[in-house]
Amino acid sequence: MRPHRKRIFPPLAAALVAVYPVAAAAQEQGYPFRLSNFKLEFSTGATAINPEHLNILADFEEAFLRFHYLQRYEALKPAGYEVSLERTGDSAFRPLNRATPWGFRLKYELSPTLALALGLQYLSASQGSSVAFLATGRNAGGAAFTDRYENPGFGLWLKAWLPQLTATFGWNIGPAFRYELFIAGGPMLVEVGAESDVRRTFTGSDGSLSETSELRSMRGKASSWEGEAGAILRLSPWRFLDLFCEGSYAFREAREFQGPGTSRLRSSSSAAGESVEEKAWDGTWQVVLVSSKTAWGTFDSSNVVNNVSWNVHPRPRKFEVQFSGFQVKFGLGVRL
Repeated sequence: MRPHRKRIFPPLAAALVAVYPVAAAAQEQGYPFRLSNFKLEFSTGATAINPEHLNILADFEEAFLRFHYLQRYEALKPAGYEVSLERTGDSAFRPLNRATPWGFRLKYELSPTLALALGLQYLSASQGSSVAFLATGRNAGGAAFTDRYENPGFGLWLKAWLPQLTATFGWNIGPAFRYELFIAGGPMLVEVGAESDVRRTFTGSDGSLSETSELRSMRGKASSWEGEAGAILRLSPWRFLDLFCEGSYAFREAREFQGPGTSRLRSSSSAAGESVEEKAWDGTWQVVLVSSKTAWGTFDSSNVVNNVSWNVHPRPRKFEVQFSGFQVKFGLGVRL
């Protein structure tokens, strides 16, 4: 897939540049510069997104839990294990699927039908999950055990800052209503992150206890270009104030994410005591295929890492965040 900026930005930039001759002609035809042509607009709303590569992290956690607990203990039952399985909390690790855009823009009306605006949008999305799994029973020799998994702190988040140049074409459809079409675009800075807090506890029939906990955190940044096109329905009850509803489709994709990661692994047992291992790294985010074979099956899943020193096969794929989608916004316009 070619980079997003090569597909979206050139035609969008050409369209915006083409507006200027029309704007100049409008000025020459008697729509002079004046302060009342300026307007401040503020908006917020909701947008659907599907950052597939970022959501792989949620898929991996779910696959890990099912394979190492549910499938494992189901496979041991024919070998004489008596096991009761209970899952609590969320039914699955939640992916990101929607975001909230916030924005403002300073608009200048060059003519009754044409306006240009400079503005800034801020897009934010976050999703948390809390999942627990408990296996209790007896092994083939009759010894009782309890095996608990908890991840109360899993989370994904995305933030984007989008400076925009917008061209709007509008027509009045009554004394108080106006219909507009617009195109917008500009540079984009995207930041993503993920956290996980896995805790595993095994208790034997003799009271022996072993615990493992791992707190992981990852963050990454990338820059790109974005574009947007849509329509606006505007209500103007007063000369200085209007309300509007805006629907659009936004084209947003970023690649080459760089950023740090940390992990803190704590292990303890009744026999061996406690140990703590802490790691930190900074590198390029990648999508790595993870595979392992066990006595009860083969675990295959995709995972996202940001450690460039891993020597794995097949070769890691580049991590990218594609979060294009339809969005609806509501806003307020104030004429200066």
